[in-house]
Amino acid sequence: MTKSLMHASALQVNGFGILISGSSGSGKTSTMLRLLDHARLLGVNAHMIADDQVHVQKLGEALHAFTPEEIAGKLEIRGFGICEHPYLEQSEIHLVAELVEDDQLERLPDAKTIEIEGRTLPFIQLPARHEALAARIVFAWLNTNR
Repeated sequence: MTKSLMHASALQVNGFGILISGSSGSGKTSTMLRLLDHARLLGVNAHMIADDQVHVQKLGEALHAFTPEEIAGKLEIRGFGICEHPYLEQSEIHLVAELVEDDQLERLPDAKTIEIEGRTLPFIQLPARHEALAARIVFAWLNTNR
């Protein structure tokens, strides 16, 4: 089975893979970096998988994210440029988060799922360009759904 390329960022927090999608400029990199920083402040192991482009592939019953070789260990900080960052080559994905504009964000959302590569995964929406709030939502979700 081949890998599909997605316009997304991916990270792993304490062994739990998170795929962050959103339009260009919505804050995927900033949200990923905030989640990595927040995890480290809590003493939780966290790693970048890939920034901006992620290969995904269903392996058995799990969806995995892989770092594209061309951008391995690189991320773009808007207004600064390309930076090197430690990374893991792959991780199973357990949660998909989409960055959306404030007016699209539900105040009290119901549980949602999304299908990627034939795998149904939990799905949440996060506020675009509001990294601190996005990190609080993800960690609240992790604390109540793991």
